[in-house]
Amino acid sequence: MTIDDIIDQLGPRFAKWSLLHEALGTASTKQQEDFDRLHRDILSLTDNHIDTLKNECDAVQQQCQQTYKAILNMKRLMGEYIDDSPLDSEARPYSLTLDKLNAEKDIVQKHYEKRLADVHELYQRLEEYQDSLGPFVNTELIIRTNVDVSLPTVTALEEEIRRCENEYVGRAQQVDSGAEQVKQLWASLDVLPQSDLDHLLVEIHDSRHEPDKKVSLYATLVQDQQLDHIVQTIVQLEELKQQREFRKQEIAQHLYRLWDRLQVDADERDLFLQLNKGVTSAELQQYENELDRMLKLKSEKVQDFILDARNEMENLWNQLYFSQKERDAFALFESDAYNDTLLEEHENEIERLKHMVEDRKYILDKVERHMKLLQEIQDFEASTNDPKRLFGKGQRDPGRLLREEKFRKRVSRELPKSKRDLEGALREFETSTGTSFTVYGEPYLDRLMADDKNDQAADTQSQSQPPTTPKRFTKATIRPPMTSPRNRTHAKMNFRTPQYNRISNLQDSISETKKEWRRLDSQVSSTTSVLHRVRQNNIRKKDQSRTLKSSNKIIKGIKNMDTGTTDKQLQKDQQQKKRTSDRTSSSSGSTLVDKDYALNENTAPPNQTYRSPILKQRNRVPRSLSERHAQLFDEDDTTLDLGIFDDGPELSDMSDNEL
Repeated sequence: MTIDDIIDQLGPRFAKWSLLHEALGTASTKQQEDFDRLHRDILSLTDNHIDTLKNECDAVQQQCQQTYKAILNMKRLMGEYIDDSPLDSEARPYSLTLDKLNAEKDIVQKHYEKRLADVHELYQRLEEYQDSLGPFVNTELIIRTNVDVSLPTVTALEEEIRRCENEYVGRAQQVDSGAEQVKQLWASLDVLPQSDLDHLLVEIHDSRHEPDKKVSLYATLVQDQQLDHIVQTIVQLEELKQQREFRKQEIAQHLYRLWDRLQVDADERDLFLQLNKGVTSAELQQYENELDRMLKLKSEKVQDFILDARNEMENLWNQLYFSQKERDAFALFESDAYNDTLLEEHENEIERLKHMVEDRKYILDKVERHMKLLQEIQDFEASTNDPKRLFGKGQRDPGRLLREEKFRKRVSRELPKSKRDLEGALREFETSTGTSFTVYGEPYLDRLMADDKNDQAADTQSQSQPPTTPKRFTKATIRPPMTSPRNRTHAKMNFRTPQYNRISNLQDSISETKKEWRRLDSQVSSTTSVLHRVRQNNIRKKDQSRTLKSSNKIIKGIKNMDTGTTDKQLQKDQQQKKRTSDRTSSSSGSTLVDKDYALNENTAPPNQTYRSPILKQRNRVPRSLSERHAQLFDEDDTTLDLGIFDDGPELSDMSDNEL
């Protein structure tokens, strides 16, 4: 129905309403008031309908906004990029928009709930680790409302779970190692578990091959409190073990000393040590019992021990060069009250003397060495004062004098060095201790200085006294040589004046040769190889041979034309050779040494003397190494078979041979 239809229906009704008022005779004012009331009722009814529709529209629009916000929130929690722009209010009709939004919300909610289930599983695992690891777990990642299921959040949860797993595994390993260590300490100390935690450690150690059972035990033992208790238990057991070991070692030291004093058999000692190797309470009690038994035996033989201690004390006094006053300082040495207290005092004094010997060892060795040298000198002087030691019948010793001389040399070498070392050690001792080192009550440094003064006085006195036996003048006897005469060779007759032409500086030539070889070796890379040079030499010889053949042909033709001229030339050449040979024979006689020169060898030969070819060869300028090296490849050198490098005959050679 349209508005026009409504108006058409209202027209007859208003006409009927007017007829009814006319029939009633209603006044016009009252009729107008009734009409106004009817109009207001119609408008009110229409407004009520409009308000109802408006409320419905607003409700649908608000529902669309809420659905849209829910979709945006879920997408945001899933980590998707969204546009924060509000929903378009012009998107009508609202019912259709609401249906679309609800459909989209259902799809987004399914994805969100799927991810939320995975996140809840991660939350559950973190809560399980929180029960075991306590504050180690980061619980801030667990969110109860508006759970973020985005990829970064899931990654952070997985990283936290992985960190907790590593910590859990590390603590589980600590529990295993702690249980193993506690079990070993209990076995070595013979201790039984006492607390509930100790029983749990025993149980987890026994179930090391049952993983499922160990997992349930780990949940309790990996907690911080339980781990601290395990560490504390290990520390207590180790302290107990260390105390027992110290006590055992202390008893063993007493036992070794008592065994040595009582001369216990070595097999008996080894058997006792082998049977009591551990640190259990029973084995420690065995050590205590053995010590008590040895002490009882010691008390029975305390007098013998005291006498042995006194003998050892006397040996230490002798090593320290104590005087009688220093020895009397230990008053208990003469005591007759033989008991354990007296023995203990003697042992303490022996320990003190041993420490003193150890501290003074560096100076005692030097004093002993010096005294030994002095005693050797005294014995030597006593033996050499007997003049009949070398001539006594039955006492002949051919090497005695040699040994005595060796002894004198050794003493003259070692005694000053020993004095220097000893003096330095004595002064160092005085500086460090503030007291002098005494030998039998006297400062040994004073004795050493007094001996030096006596030696200097004796040397001065021996130098001032004249010799008792004067020197006798004995005429020197001229004796012939004890060896056979030797054949003497006279000096060669040489020029005594400078003859530079006869000097061959061989050293300079050698040095130049070496330098030249080094220079050539350094230039090997830049010079041509031997094969190239030989090949070039062969090619050059071939060219010369061809030139020689052609010149021979020309010469043959000329000879045929001028035979007489060549005969005359040959005669001239023979005469020239004869004059040269005569000159050479005359010069050979002049090279001999003249009579004047033979009489006076200091006279140099005259300048006009003809030099022989040998001397000329000596005076030639030496060739450099490069020239000698090049001479190897001279054209006239036939020492090398250069034909092996030949490339074969050329066409020009073959044509010449055919001609």
